[in-house]
Amino acid sequence: MIAQRQLEQRQLIRVLQSPAIRQWDKKLTATLRNAWPDVQVRRRLAVHAAPPLIRQLYRRLRKDGDLLTADSSVRDHHIVRAHVRRFRYALELVVPLYSVPVTRMLRSLQRLQDRLGAQHDAFVLHRRLSALAQDDALDLPPKTLFSMGQITERFLVAAKRTDPRFAKIYRKICGGRWRALQRAFDKAAAHGR
Repeated sequence: MIAQRQLEQRQLIRVLQSPAIRQWDKKLTATLRNAWPDVQVRRRLAVHAAPPLIRQLYRRLRKDGDLLTADSSVRDHHIVRAHVRRFRYALELVVPLYSVPVTRMLRSLQRLQDRLGAQHDAFVLHRRLSALAQDDALDLPPKTLFSMGQITERFLVAAKRTDPRFAKIYRKICGGRWRALQRAFDKAAAHGR
């Protein structure tokens, strides 16, 4: 597993350091540098364009996040984690415009993403250990297989268990954090920043 990951990392680094990618990066950087208007114009554009996009990402998160229960599948949790990640990335772009409410929301989103990530990692580790244990070519001794089975079971239990702190963090995101962000959007739009 580790050797495969290292091989893939080396391949990715080779591609990213290739002359074609470097040339593309230089062209893109130059184009972006020349394409942007002055700071005040960018700020006004962002104040009016960002909130609808952020609201849309928030609605997607709520649509799937509100449906999560203790019986939800690992896949359902992973989908919510992807929504959290997209929402977080969008908010990171507007920190300079709405500093305090965005920073607080980002902190909560990071915590939620970490919780969901730990759950997904446990599921992935369960699957990988199960696959290794079933690989006859490895010819693992019975004690090792038994230990792997115990560890795999722990990972499976962790993957299926909803973190009790999830609900508290999710409520913060959907409640006060979101209302504060909405007020910041409205205030910035009213002042025409």
